[in-house]
Amino acid sequence: MKPRYPYTTILSSILAPLGLMLATTATSTAVVFDTTIFTTADVDASGSLDKAEFSTTLEAGLNLKAQNRRFALADANVNGTVQLNEFLIYNGTLSFNNKLERQFLIAEASLDSSLSFDEFVTVNGLRTSMVNIRRNFLRADLDESGSITLEEYLAYRHGQTPRVTFSIRELADFDNNGIITQAEFAFWLKRGTSDLKVAAKFARFDVNLDGTLSISEWNPGVRQNF
Repeated sequence: MKPRYPYTTILSSILAPLGLMLATTATSTAVVFDTTIFTTADVDASGSLDKAEFSTTLEAGLNLKAQNRRFALADANVNGTVQLNEFLIYNGTLSFNNKLERQFLIAEASLDSSLSFDEFVTVNGLRTSMVNIRRNFLRADLDESGSITLEEYLAYRHGQTPRVTFSIRELADFDNNGIITQAEFAFWLKRGTSDLKVAAKFARFDVNLDGTLSISEWNPGVRQNF
């Protein structure tokens, strides 16, 4: 994660009881967001609003159809709830200049001006393999900080980042211990592949039946440019 202001933790603890939140914009400018409406509506303190909670933030008199339409507009990632960053986009607090900036803001649930790997996962297709997502993340993370700024994200999406050379095996080995478990093998397959299919495919390569794949058992392709 990219470093934030050294006073962030202290100042955030002061602002929180006031219904305010300190965050950094994509340009690393410290800003304070008024989160009172959101936190008041979030009665179960889950960090997101369901339809019933979201409806309490709307003006009185809206019929159910209009409420549902507003909710669908706010639920930018279409997961059935509205997170704080989505709410701030919906009410205009967070602004964007184009589709890619909006995509970045929707994924940036942490509101820290960068995308963690988990946040980056959400901007990829639901069936995109974790191997491909990791490849794309490494390609976008130009300064190798472990997170992606808006500038890096835009450069990546515009094809302005250099090619990254890794083998599929290296990309699947998320813990970098040189051994591929069945769970890591699954990262090579499309997300959503059933556990039974994963196990069946894994078994074809696990010649010595030790539950892991050595380089001699599984190393698809030579080192290649992506």
